Amino acid sequence: MAETTEIPVSEHVHHAADVFVGVTTPLLALSFATLTARLVLRLRSGSPIGWDDGLIIVGSLLAAVDWALQLTAIALCTLSSRSFTTIAVMRQAIILGIATAVVWSFAVACIKISVACLLLRFQHRVALKVFLYVLIGVLALSAASYSLFVLLLCRPLAAAWNPSIPQAKCVGANTFSIVSIISSSIHIITDVILSLFPVTFLYMLRRPTLEKVCISILMGMGLTASAASIIKVILVTKWVHATDSLSLGYSISTWTCVEMFLGITAACLPSLKSTLQRSLAYFGIGFRDPQSFAQSIYEISPSTEIPLGPMSGTSIKATQQRFIGTTSSTDSTTTNRYQGPENGGKELGQNSSEMDRPHAV
Repeated sequence: MAETTEIPVSEHVHHAADVFVGVTTPLLALSFATLTARLVLRLRSGSPIGWDDGLIIVGSLLAAVDWALQLTAIALCTLSSRSFTTIAVMRQAIILGIATAVVWSFAVACIKISVACLLLRFQHRVALKVFLYVLIGVLALSAASYSLFVLLLCRPLAAAWNPSIPQAKCVGANTFSIVSIISSSIHIITDVILSLFPVTFLYMLRRPTLEKVCISILMGMGLTASAASIIKVILVTKWVHATDSLSLGYSISTWTCVEMFLGITAACLPSLKSTLQRSLAYFGIGFRDPQSFAQSIYEISPSTEIPLGPMSGTSIKATQQRFIGTTSSTDSTTTNRYQGPENGGKELGQNSSEMDRPHAV
């Protein structure tokens, strides 16, 4: 078949290409904005960069590379002409498509493993820690297996974009669809598990209900990536028998990028919890009741250690030691301020050196 043979390009293809650019570009910007905010807050707090931070950086870079490869493949087939493309161009697009599949598998794995590493920081039960390590192993094995499958689609691989190679063997479209669905199903299940996993420790926190709800929502944003994965699986099942496979392929590319960028955003949002709290407090929406917070700390024995939440690097034990020292002085000052002379008390300002001296714990 001649390299210049024309392949028709429908208006549906151009529409799908426009949707890809219009939807994925803002999500790419949003995901990198939240990633930048996460890293800036981490560096400002003086906390060291952990495995979760390193993996989300690698996953984000791979996601950006995958998006650029898919954009290039789409541009090759749609920018040269509104009505047709050529066999030579389609071969280049297929090569880029194979590359994007491999990059996607490792990008998604890095993003999800980053979340699992973050959850490991705040999990003290051995059984749940082992479960997270097993989940990390499943994600790594899934990424490696899918990438190997893509690279072995044809023997030799060049037959995937050049079917004229003699004695070449390639897997069928149905087999490719089944493997893609299995891989996406694994990611959907792990998304749900990681999004709901904070429930295992949130109930232990002596924090205001509204703050717990906020943490749950931020950690549960990974379910939006699951929704994108489900839509992608549905499209993949239709792609095998589609008459306009190019248009449907672009739609699959769109949801693939949506899945990655929503995953990055969901992984970074919990790091912005304190920023969100301050923003809501500016509008009069508070998360803390100081009295109930103090009471909850006094109810915990000094030997108790319960993590405060995903975005706190401290435990209640450490917070208790600081909090009691400051509130003891405050309580003494408040008592003397409002004790009237008829009760033998002193007005504010008298014996200030005694009131300002921190009490021993």
